[in-house]
Amino acid sequence: MRAKIILTAIVISSALCVTAQRIWGVVTDIDKKPMTGVTVSLLKATNSAIMKLAASQKDGSFSFSLIRAGKYIISVTHINYKKGYSSSFDFDGLKDYEVAAIALAPQPKSLSEVTVTAKKPMIELKADKTILNVEGTINAIGSDAFELLKKSLGV
Repeated sequence: MRAKIILTAIVISSALCVTAQRIWGVVTDIDKKPMTGVTVSLLKATNSAIMKLAASQKDGSFSFSLIRAGKYIISVTHINYKKGYSSSFDFDGLKDYEVAAIALAPQPKSLSEVTVTAKKPMIELKADKTILNVEGTINAIGSDAFELLKKSLGV
């Protein structure tokens, strides 16, 4: 009977320790609206090593559980927003820790136009033929087809 009481006390105390170890907070934009799908990283403050990753929920909240005691920083990233950080904090591992709300500022759009260029490979191998693309190469200047074939490797 005494063993059952001790075992029950151990199970209850370990369950209380597991549920209490949580770091949580909220991610918003600069207008204080909650942001969904933000990547939230828990980093060690000493070397910025990633300890855990999470994504913010519909209400902008995030949570990390089963964290060891230590000094940490929260990093948040989202497409078209500047990266945000919390201030460093000490987590004792015994009770919940609420991180102050992190607000992400929109990143200014810097691209006005984009030019995409492509270049064909010099040799294309197909199932039934080998294509030699010589335009734009130094071999194509002042040469006829027979001279180009002589200069081509493997032909």
